[in-house]
Amino acid sequence: MESQVYLSEILMSAGLLLTYLIFIGFSIFLFIIILAARWKVFTKAGEKGWYSIIPIYNLMVLAEIAGLSGLHGLLAFFINLIPIIGFVFSIILYANIFYNLSKRFDVSSPIIYTIGLILFAPIFWIILGFGKSKYIGPHYKERYMKQES
Repeated sequence: MESQVYLSEILMSAGLLLTYLIFIGFSIFLFIIILAARWKVFTKAGEKGWYSIIPIYNLMVLAEIAGLSGLHGLLAFFINLIPIIGFVFSIILYANIFYNLSKRFDVSSPIIYTIGLILFAPIFWIILGFGKSKYIGPHYKERYMKQES
């Protein structure tokens, strides 16, 4: 009787360990894919790819790629330190960065990409990095003016 109890505990522990290892493996895989996608976004914009892996500095460079000041990215990071209100303002700042980034990469609908980068970041970073969108830089205004006329 005791051996059956121990066997069930061992099997349950093994199952939990296997679930944990699968979760960790998937998380590492997803992290590497997102890292590669962000690296690709930075290189498409003419920046060095390894800038995307440096904490805080990557937000400053991302803001500059989006046509904003690097301090905009720095503020987006540090405003998170303020409880509750900081979270709300950081979403607004990130939305601004992502919207300008989407326009600079000449995607079909910058608003949809902004929402996607906020809510479904892994998917939209992969689309932006490995997709066919090209960085048009500050010339996005000319492109949008031609479409409207």
